[in-house]
Amino acid sequence: MDLEEIKKKRETENSEAEHWRKVRDGFNREAKKWVEKRDELNGESRKYIEEAHEHRNKRDEHNQKVRESKVDRDKWNKITTEKSVELIQVKKRKLPQQGKTSTSRLRREIKEMELKQMTSVLSIKDERKLVERMKAIKAEINALDSVLVEDEEIKTAIAELEEAREKAEFHHTSVETAAQLAQEEHDLMIQLYDQGHGLRKEADDAQEQFIKAKVAADEAHKNHIEHLRQVHDFDKILFGLRKKAREERVEKEEEAAKKTSNEIMDKFKKGGKLSVEDLLSLQKGGQV
Repeated sequence: MDLEEIKKKRETENSEAEHWRKVRDGFNREAKKWVEKRDELNGESRKYIEEAHEHRNKRDEHNQKVRESKVDRDKWNKITTEKSVELIQVKKRKLPQQGKTSTSRLRREIKEMELKQMTSVLSIKDERKLVERMKAIKAEINALDSVLVEDEEIKTAIAELEEAREKAEFHHTSVETAAQLAQEEHDLMIQLYDQGHGLRKEADDAQEQFIKAKVAADEAHKNHIEHLRQVHDFDKILFGLRKKAREERVEKEEEAAKKTSNEIMDKFKKGGKLSVEDLLSLQKGGQV
């Protein structure tokens, strides 16, 4: 392999090394793009997940309020039942003094009569009797109600029952409100988790693309280094050849100078005259 052939091969290897360097740099740029995209998506995903955690905490707080309000509601429902029983018992004690008739029974009778009036075909006489009976029962109910309302013990029992009902209703409303708020926070939490996990999936995809680009960049770098190594090997060969050629040229020049100086010395020994050029040649050949 002569010098020119080695130069051509070195140039080919150098071109290949440059080609793979450009390929490597291209994949590295792509890898950088994907890693930036991955980090951006992970950052956005983290924000959604953190916000979802906040709504989860709020949901849990509302659910705790639901549990607490249910305890209070159940307590006052129980008290309401107890107060209702107490009121019935008080009425039973008070009503016998006014008569044996129950207002609840009278009201049922009114409803039955009203239903009969609407659904039955009555003669004018029978309908008049029915209307008169309904008026009489209503008057009796009003009389009984007036007596009951004016009784202090009954008024107290009714007031206590109403208070218990109001508190039971208040805590029931608290349960419904807190439950609705908890559901709203839960829905927001799920929505944000879905968005966050969707972005994380995109980030995972970007990570896969980053890995592919990085692997390709590493492979291109290996090829670049391999061809660069070949260039360096050819540089060593060229350096050696040039050195050898230089040494051979110097050796030839020295031999030529020595030969010339020997010829001049022979000339001088034979009585010949030496010129300035001859003296310089003798100095170059190491004879002076």
